[in-house]
Amino acid sequence: MAQEVLASITAQNTFTDAIVLQGYFSVSVTGIAGGTVVTIQRVTGVDGANYTDVDTFNVDTESYGYEPEAVQYRIGVKTGQFGSGTCKVRIGQGDSVSSSSSPIAFNPLGDTITFTAAASAPTGVQAPVYAKFSGENAGQYCLVNTGNQTVFIGTGSTAALAQAAAVAPTSGNPASSIPLPPNAVYVLNFNKESYFSGVCSVDTEIFVTPGQGL
Repeated sequence: MAQEVLASITAQNTFTDAIVLQGYFSVSVTGIAGGTVVTIQRVTGVDGANYTDVDTFNVDTESYGYEPEAVQYRIGVKTGQFGSGTCKVRIGQGDSVSSSSSPIAFNPLGDTITFTAAASAPTGVQAPVYAKFSGENAGQYCLVNTGNQTVFIGTGSTAALAQAAAVAPTSGNPASSIPLPPNAVYVLNFNKESYFSGVCSVDTEIFVTPGQGL
């Protein structure tokens, strides 16, 4: 269901009502003048009661963010950060937004990395995603299998964890790896700054591009 919160701000310590977001959402800021600083906040996951700053804007902005959980957000001007004029702010979310996919075409947001999946998984390599907001801890990656054999992809927060996770499952022995079929192109969600490795029966080159979208 589409939803939004808006405010026309003419004084300090003024925020929109809270809005519960999950998935992609848009942010609009116009009318910044005289040194006004607009702050977007979310309820902290530690105590679920207090707001924590996510990002700030000191120029007019049209942007978007991603929230993996259903969390309250608000946007406005904190005490001591209003300049002059009327600043209009908005957070919105459309009907088509979901927590697991993006409504936009895939947009590369970093360098493509490559590694060779082999019978013995190589040390993991990193493909960092450039987050829109500091609160975002998920990114999308386009993975390309250039070979004619299935590669089992391992991921992790370190090179060693990614390498250890690159294990082919067998009957009675499940594994956390992700099968990437021959000549496949997958767009998947992982934590930002993830490491990747892979195991395959024959040497196979894998390309990984960080970004957002499908």
